[in-house]
Amino acid sequence: YPVGTLRGVDVGAWYTVAWFNKYLKHDPTADARLLTGRWRNDAKGAAHDPSRDPNLLSEFYRSRIAVHTPAGRATGCENLRAGCASLTAADDDCGRASYGYLPVATHPDDGTDPGRAPCSSDPHPTPTPALTGSRSARTLSRTRRVRVRVRGATGLRQVRLTLTDVAHRVVAEARRRSIPSDGRITLRVLRTGTVKPGRYRLHFSAVAALTGLIAVTKDVRLGR
Repeated sequence: YPVGTLRGVDVGAWYTVAWFNKYLKHDPTADARLLTGRWRNDAKGAAHDPSRDPNLLSEFYRSRIAVHTPAGRATGCENLRAGCASLTAADDDCGRASYGYLPVATHPDDGTDPGRAPCSSDPHPTPTPALTGSRSARTLSRTRRVRVRVRGATGLRQVRLTLTDVAHRVVAEARRRSIPSDGRITLRVLRTGTVKPGRYRLHFSAVAALTGLIAVTKDVRLGR
């Protein structure tokens, strides 16, 4: 890959972090990133390449990879530039579409990974938060409580739920060390929070032991 370019640094960081995640953190999603096909068709790379070539793998040196999956099965690719059937599609390689090394390099060492994204090899299903109590703005203003149930979040820690208005102001919030067994969490309306009828966003974030930060956003509407 073109190490003398900023995009080349992104490629190097991608494979280095994925390798460490696999062999040091035992992350089951790391194989999807190691065996990705995204760098064979990279729009940012093509935009700055003199020949507009979107393939960032070397034309002169064969890029090979061989790994064993968590189940013990040997897999790999003899020529990443040419491509193989074993490569993972870019939209399911557990990495963000806008991946870059800088957010990863400057991120606090808190166990999360800003380069990660949900994917099918993730052992944790995508959590689904939903309002379970009243959707009346008047009732929520009076009780100062917003009741939510989160499904598919067993085993997650450092849980945070927020309800924000269209101006991105936090109206209600809850923080928990872990998810209750029934998935039910009550958000407290902040003293400065004003609940009015209209559109809101329910934000859920938590940390998975192996895969780092998981974040989900859901649109909700409150009536009178």
